[in-house]
Amino acid sequence: MESRIRMAKDAERLYFPYIDGLRALSIIAVVLYHLEPALLPGGFSGVDIFFVVSGFIVSASLHGYKASGFLALVALFYARRFRRIVPALLFMLVTTSLAVVVFIPEAFLSNNIRRTAIAAFFGFSNFRLAGGPDYFSPLAEFNPFTHTWSLAVEEQFYLIFPVLIFLLTGGGRIARAAAAGLFALCVLSFAYGFIEPSTSFRLGFYSSFSRFWEIALGVLLYATLARFGMFEARPVPLPELRAATFPGSALIVAGFLAGNSQAYPVPGAALPVFGALLLIAGLQGRVPLSPIGRVLSSRTAVAIGLISYSLYLWHWPVFVLFRWTAGFSTPVQKLVALAIAVALALISYFVVEKPLRTLPWLRAPLRAIPLSLAAVILLAWGGDRMFANASNFSASVVTANRADWYPETRTRAGADCRVEWRTKPFAAGTAFLSQRNGCEGADTSARLFVIGDSHATAYFTMLADYARLRRAPVALYQVPGCYFVHLVPSAAGCAATVGAVLDEVAGQLKAGDVVFMPSLRVPRFREHWGERDLDTVGAWNGMTQNSEAGFAEALAAFARLGIPGVHFVFELPKPIFPTPLFRCSDWFNRSNPACNGGTRMDRALLERHRQPVIAFAERLQGKVANFSTWDPFPLLCPGSTCSMLKDGKPLLFDADHVSGFANRLLLADFVRKMDELGAPPR
Repeated sequence: MESRIRMAKDAERLYFPYIDGLRALSIIAVVLYHLEPALLPGGFSGVDIFFVVSGFIVSASLHGYKASGFLALVALFYARRFRRIVPALLFMLVTTSLAVVVFIPEAFLSNNIRRTAIAAFFGFSNFRLAGGPDYFSPLAEFNPFTHTWSLAVEEQFYLIFPVLIFLLTGGGRIARAAAAGLFALCVLSFAYGFIEPSTSFRLGFYSSFSRFWEIALGVLLYATLARFGMFEARPVPLPELRAATFPGSALIVAGFLAGNSQAYPVPGAALPVFGALLLIAGLQGRVPLSPIGRVLSSRTAVAIGLISYSLYLWHWPVFVLFRWTAGFSTPVQKLVALAIAVALALISYFVVEKPLRTLPWLRAPLRAIPLSLAAVILLAWGGDRMFANASNFSASVVTANRADWYPETRTRAGADCRVEWRTKPFAAGTAFLSQRNGCEGADTSARLFVIGDSHATAYFTMLADYARLRRAPVALYQVPGCYFVHLVPSAAGCAATVGAVLDEVAGQLKAGDVVFMPSLRVPRFREHWGERDLDTVGAWNGMTQNSEAGFAEALAAFARLGIPGVHFVFELPKPIFPTPLFRCSDWFNRSNPACNGGTRMDRALLERHRQPVIAFAERLQGKVANFSTWDPFPLLCPGSTCSMLKDGKPLLFDADHVSGFANRLLLADFVRKMDELGAPPR
């Protein structure tokens, strides 16, 4: 066994310069795409080249190894993989996690960061990411761990790789049958790539099942070249096979330029994958003679390829942290971010990756494997504790003054009792039900039902205080991203959900109950992640053109809730702004281009902006019994100029959702409104 492992160690030193050239090509494409997609629309396909190279070179690293047993092969393989992958990955994950808790406040733009980070420690962040925004969504650009999906795909492939390589190198019928079986799995994986996105594009893009064929074809290419004696260079090396390298290069370039994200992973990834396979077939064991072969084998390409893993690990977190802080939109910002990413990659490569990968003491599998697993578990636990105690590390005023920024979602305590929110699943999602604990007296029979989008849950604090002060049970039904009683009818994906909520509430309503309807009903000036103004005039034109259909849908909704004696309270629009305040309130992010909209706006402009909704509400009031409105605007904007701040405290969390401070400011007026409807005072 010792002699065979020694042979494997010798094989580990086999080196192919053009492989690092391919890695360099891949990382340059990926970085350019992440810097500015217009520079290389399909640059993200560099990851697909990485997959092919990984399958080929991991197989090639075992070339010449004559297995003394399957367990010995498994131990050797995982010891190598752990030394190669784990140190640099852990360095990035821990350092980036610390930067996240220092500079990034908790918000809807960041709510998947912690879970993605912890999943990345254990190699399944791709499945975590599949439950969130897709890879090409602007929301994904605010998660510094989005790029770990590709590492997770590779790590999941490594779970079965020892079995594959053991069978493929066994010789005879077993090897031939294994190769045929692996090719069949590649075909099935490729076909599955068409099926999976039909139910979830995100899952299809991130899934290791729909990406299996890319890595496996690299393994098959190695097995084919090795079987026919074309893996190693001959005593008189053959020249580069230009019939393979030229079309291979053309396919890769086509993939880089195409950039059709909806075609990934299939059929779009076929261009870079088969291009990489042809380049490897044309250069392996041969003398590079063409400009293509010479460039890929050049010192510059090799140098970039050597740090490609560390650069891949670091470029994305740096770019994302710039988005959260100084900004990542101007050429200067992008060049500075790139310079920092390269510097961190060099530190990672020379201080962490290379020394630990080549450390003799860690070569023994009985050391490398358990120590790596222990480091993963310990640092993952430490990272999770760091996220859980972000207030102890954060430099953000948003985190430090949580009660002023966030509507409380757990508990609201008064002098005599506290109100908690418990969840209740139902057909269309989850409802939040208030629960008074340690309070005098029973709940009144008049109940408050709240139906709306995310602007409904933005009132958690106010609603909990109302439940405490008026002994009124509150049930909150949020329909994320879907309008409720709006100028335009619900989108196809929202209609069924809104209908299910209406049926759920209608089944509980009794005379005297109140239905409160908060929602965003005016066009935004900007998206929360953007820096450019939206076409609000065009948005209003489109909404008013469909207002009759929206009015008809609204009347139908009230008819479904039409229990005699039920009161309907329609929220009139609040002041909204172009600036996402939570991203613009600290010394390290105030200069971000996303903040250039300012924190003040002319009241007359905002009044005109909401006028169509006021007219819409007046029409409804003439048609719906017991219909009234509640207007938070005067309290949030008492003067001729509207501000996002009052006495230095935030009135809004982002650009349009009210803050925790605003919840408390609006409470008395909301209680007054409910009292007008007959809710009994305490």
